[in-house]
Amino acid sequence: MSTDRFVTLREPLRNEQEIKRSRFIACLYPVSTAQQAREHIAELRKEFYDARHRPSAFVLGAGHTEARTSDDGEPAGTA
Repeated sequence: MSTDRFVTLREPLRNEQEIKRSRFIACLYPVSTAQQAREHIAELRKEFYDARHRPSAFVLGAGHTEARTSDDGEPAGTA
């Protein structure tokens, strides 16, 4: 894919699944800056304050010029 075009979200999305009595909730947001991504992550940490693990990730730009991930206590690379 060319770096001058990329696919992104139009609106926030949320999906929840229960697997073996554990809830897995995916929250996706369209953002254009790392600060916006961090703000959403902070809001979700407050909303799901009682969750055992809250892994997060973001990728910005057509060339994926900025990215961040956090396994939040899960074994490395498993979240």
